[in-house]
This record gives sequence, structure tokens and C-alpha cells, in this order.
Amino acid sequence: MARYMFGGGIADYVVTAGADDALLLAAGAEVTFWSAQSGGTRYTDLRDLTDAPITSVLSDEHGGIPQLRGPDGVRTMWADAAGGSGPRRLMIAVDLPADVASLLERVAQLESTVAAQQTLLSHALYALKYDSGTGAYPPIPAELAGQRYLVWIGPPTPTGARPRDLHIDTVE
Repeated sequence: MARYMFGGGIADYVVTAGADDALLLAAGAEVTFWSAQSGGTRYTDLRDLTDAPITSVLSDEHGGIPQLRGPDGVRTMWADAAGGSGPRRLMIAVDLPADVASLLERVAQLESTVAAQQTLLSHALYALKYDSGTGAYPPIPAELAGQRYLVWIGPPTPTGARPRDLHIDTVE
């Protein structure tokens, strides 16, 4: 798995209420990270940009939350800058768009492969085998009705064969 990057974005700031409820940037606030908006598990397996282990970060002199790497495989974390008493805010990994772009590219490649396979299947040869237990050939499946040729395998001549179909006579 990968450790995703968090923080350092335009919305990643700690604010506090000042006089008359004015919002102020909170420098030096400790920010902890959690698995849920309330309750949940605190994430302590964090890394700073030098890959040193950390358990929380301090907002910078402007209240900004510095960049950090979350736990392995975690793409969202809930940030708490109020020592557990205030609301938590959702942080989404800043490098997640690269994952989404990669997935979209892979989906497009898979769609192209499936389309190519569908084209090949329209030229494939399909066979219907005589079932000696029921004494009959199976009915032609609806998805094969448009096939140009079908091969019928069994001892009796199939009554459901179409003019271009082939019959392979076998001994049961």
C-alpha cells in the first residue's frame, strides 16, 4: 500500500473564534487525526516529510496544517485541533486525484479490451452438444441466435440446426 499525503492545501488551516466570533488563524495548535468524525480510532502511525514517525502536527505560524503522510492505505482522516473537545474536520489525501486519474485510465483500457473481445466473440465458433441423458440438444441460447454458424455435436441429426450450421456426427 501507499502512504497518502495530507495537509498543505488551501483549506488546511486551524482557525479559532476571537472577539465577536471573528475567525482567527491558530498558530501552534496541535492537530491529531482520527478514523471517524466522532469516536473512532486515533491515527498515530503518521510520518513527516522526512519520513520520521510522528503522532500529530503543529499548525505553522499562519495556522496552516503542514504536509504529512497518513497511515498506510488511509485516504481520508478526520483532523482535530481542539484537544478532543471540538469538531473534527475531514481531510482528503492531496494525492488522491493521481489515483483517480490512474484508475480512469485503467478503466478506459479495460473497456477497450472488452470491446475488442466482443468483436472477436462475434466471429467465434460455438458448439451445442447432444445430451444423451435428456435425449436432446439444448436450445440455442438467445445470445447465440445472431451467430453465423453453430456446430452441433452428437449422434442424431439436429432438427434445430439452421442452413449454415455444421453437424459433427458422433457415436455415444
